[in-house]
Amino acid sequence: MIAKVKDINFLPERIIRAREKRKKNVLLVVLALVLLAVTLGPYGYLQWRLFQDRQELAQLQSKYRQVIEAADRVEELVKKRTATEDQAKQLKRLIEGRSTWPKMLEEIEMSVPEDVWFISLELKYEGKGKPEEEKTSDNAQKDQGSAQQSSGQTTPQTQSKHGGDNQPSKNNENEEVIVVQAPPNQAVIKGKSINLENIGRFIYKLNGLPYFSKVELQEINMDEETGNLEFTILAPLKEGASHAE
Repeated sequence: MIAKVKDINFLPERIIRAREKRKKNVLLVVLALVLLAVTLGPYGYLQWRLFQDRQELAQLQSKYRQVIEAADRVEELVKKRTATEDQAKQLKRLIEGRSTWPKMLEEIEMSVPEDVWFISLELKYEGKGKPEEEKTSDNAQKDQGSAQQSSGQTTPQTQSKHGGDNQPSKNNENEEVIVVQAPPNQAVIKGKSINLENIGRFIYKLNGLPYFSKVELQEINMDEETGNLEFTILAPLKEGASHAE
């Protein structure tokens, strides 16, 4: 009987219903908060990951720009090195192919008779064709670009490396052209003598030298004032004669 009295609620029914309603409201609030946390949790996590990804992307873009600038500098250095190596090769060929004449001139001088003296000695190239132009890599690119432009094409050098409008190339400002002169293949000797016999002896001695393929008297005239004979001798050089030492 006492236990049953303890279980009896003597509060008014109005208060009991208010307590139950309050409990239900608290439960609803808790459920709403849980539902909100479940809903907004992944969204917040995604926003945080997106923020981190944006920061990482900004860092990668900065590094990418640095790499591109470094690649441009490396490409420029490679072009300069290639141009320098081409020039070095051209100069080496020029040095290796340079002509030396001391021995030949000395032997020509020793072949001159007493009554013959020089007016001039000319070594020249006689033949078809022009001296060859040795071009650097910049000039070769320029010629290639000109050929493509004449055919209606656009050269890669006129386009931006990473997209953009066409821009004029600046490499042509420092172009260098090395002109390789063809080695002389003919000697023209002009001189004077008091008689025809000495001229003949001179030609005979020149024919005995190993530098000329043949020696011919091209022209002879008499100076009316002095009575001396002015002559011109044409002597084609043998191949390799210019490298005699």
